[in-house]
Amino acid sequence: MFFWFGYLIFRRVIADKGWRWPALARTLLANGLVVTAVLLPLLLRQLSATPLDREILQRMGLLVAHAGPISSEWGFLLAYILPLAAVLFIAWASYADYYELIYRFAPVFLMIAVELIILNLHLILGQFVQPYLFSVRIGNFFTRYLYFIPIIYFISHPPKRRFHHRNRLSQLVAAGYRAGVDFLLRWQQVAAFLGIVLIALVIVTSSLKYARHHHDHVAPAMQQTADRFQSLLASQSQPGLLASEDISLNPLLPALSPHATLLVSSFNNYLPEAEILDRLLLFGHIFNWDEDQFMAFMLPSPLYDTFYTDNDFTLSAEVLQNGFGYWLLHHRRQMAPAELASYQAMLSEQFAGYDVRAGAARYGLTAVQATSPINPQLPIQSTIPPHHPPLLSPPVGGMMGGSDTVIYQLTTP
Repeated sequence: MFFWFGYLIFRRVIADKGWRWPALARTLLANGLVVTAVLLPLLLRQLSATPLDREILQRMGLLVAHAGPISSEWGFLLAYILPLAAVLFIAWASYADYYELIYRFAPVFLMIAVELIILNLHLILGQFVQPYLFSVRIGNFFTRYLYFIPIIYFISHPPKRRFHHRNRLSQLVAAGYRAGVDFLLRWQQVAAFLGIVLIALVIVTSSLKYARHHHDHVAPAMQQTADRFQSLLASQSQPGLLASEDISLNPLLPALSPHATLLVSSFNNYLPEAEILDRLLLFGHIFNWDEDQFMAFMLPSPLYDTFYTDNDFTLSAEVLQNGFGYWLLHHRRQMAPAELASYQAMLSEQFAGYDVRAGAARYGLTAVQATSPINPQLPIQSTIPPHHPPLLSPPVGGMMGGSDTVIYQLTTP
């Protein structure tokens, strides 16, 4: 909306050749009514939100407070200063009309200005949407390439009238630039072919790199999880709530089978935060975690700082055991030191007094998969040994269900 209304004002002023306030007011009013009609369902939904709706919206952490100005993750120099300097240099070296630069490409510069304004609205409002949410998912993507629009335009449309620079150095720079542009335009087919080859080479080498990384670091763990997943599913004849010591297996259960899991995310599940935490407490007690293990699971970890930026990021056992519970419960929320200390004290208190048998009955836990003995307070009905468990149903995908885990069938109330 920032961009659209700014662009409307610009177009209205250009069309009217000046500030004609009645026409400008009519344009803004008409578009304001359209925007209001589009946003009206969202506003009505917000007004009729239940307490759980508000809790879910709050814990999503969309609104956060920041200190100081924010710019592109590329840095202010690379994202703004150098590209703008390149545009001005090409406009100067090609004797471009600066009025044409401003008039024709005002939407480009308006979009870049809107990006900076939105990223720094927290300076005025006190808090605003998470910067990564805007920069990665909403905006700050196309703006990285908008600078190329005027650059390509002035390179491919040299001005008919030549204006000469005054000093000798400027003349030499401009002459060298024009010679390079003339060469590029004359041999544009060759340049395009070389560019395609270079891009293809980068894509192929990057693909080989990621394929090797996947083969060496991801595939072995995926195969082990797949074997355990097949074994657990093959042992169950009816849908139920399952838990596996392999943390990465649990989120797959509701996605790839009719079974439910204890590990649910507060970011995309319509459940109270207290229930999600209770499920995590039960999960830790099932596998006899001590308080240190549970705290490592439930406290924020720096291992997740590169989750959205590192292409080689892998959900290894170390990553899952350190901070994955916090990510499920709080996602990317950042706590102040006092809030974090209070949160840690609350976790310690609830972990010490948790009743695992009552928790299992509360959620209807039906089976547990583990490599070591589980909590003895659980009502174990039978066990299926590792490697070759008896199959109660056809294995998924036609694979054998063998694994290195024991499956404990529980008595459900």
